[in-house]
Amino acid sequence: MDSAGTAAEGARARATKANRVYAALREDILSGRLCAGAVLDEAALARSFDVSRTPVREALRSLQRDGLLLEGARRQLFVIDVSEHRREVVLLREALESAATVEACRRLEPADLDGLRLAVIRQRRAARAGDAQEFFRLDEEFHRALADVARMPLLSMLLGQLGAFVHLARADQATDTGHMLGVAEEHERLLDLLEARDALTLRAALITHIHDLAPRHPSSAPHNETGRDTTTDRRHEKDQPGEPSDGALEEQPDVSSSRTPSAP
Repeated sequence: MDSAGTAAEGARARATKANRVYAALREDILSGRLCAGAVLDEAALARSFDVSRTPVREALRSLQRDGLLLEGARRQLFVIDVSEHRREVVLLREALESAATVEACRRLEPADLDGLRLAVIRQRRAARAGDAQEFFRLDEEFHRALADVARMPLLSMLLGQLGAFVHLARADQATDTGHMLGVAEEHERLLDLLEARDALTLRAALITHIHDLAPRHPSSAPHNETGRDTTTDRRHEKDQPGEPSDGALEEQPDVSSSRTPSAP
């Protein structure tokens, strides 16, 4: 191998190591293993990951570009405290997600609803199992998938960049089963409004959903397999086709990606 080939191979190896360090540190920040204010030492991290300082430096720069690390005294890098920026995060979510839902009402396709209703079914399963981490992972997927219905790639990209801050900003939210079921119920209501293409009501309901940090409580109305209010379903069953069963929905493509806690 000539010198150019050797150099290219070395660059690829460094990039792979840097990506591995970046992914591990990002997950540690999002999971809370690296808490707000924690200082990251380049030399110590290099020893911990058994790599040279170069890939660690590249990984830290990437996390700094993401906004997850800030530079402090003596150029030390430390984990951002998103609790100081909660209001800003909520306002950014409101602006981006509400704009997406208005456009989604115009561009909605039948398959979109199947995938989104399946996501709510999975949320309810996680809630009833008491799996808060899985529930909040699905919650984040639901909100991204709802915005994706608008088919606005730049907006989806911006929401993706905001996602880590959303996750960190609500890390201390309620995680009891009642709260999680209440959040899933609100998601079902959002989907009903989307299906009706009621853009103004959907936008208002979504903004309330995003801003409301209080513990949720599910309604006492009976629900069918998909979690919808069966009283409403019975009232309209002559005029509307039946909801797809859980099994039928499971055959649809998964709407997800992503990892870890947080909601709404």
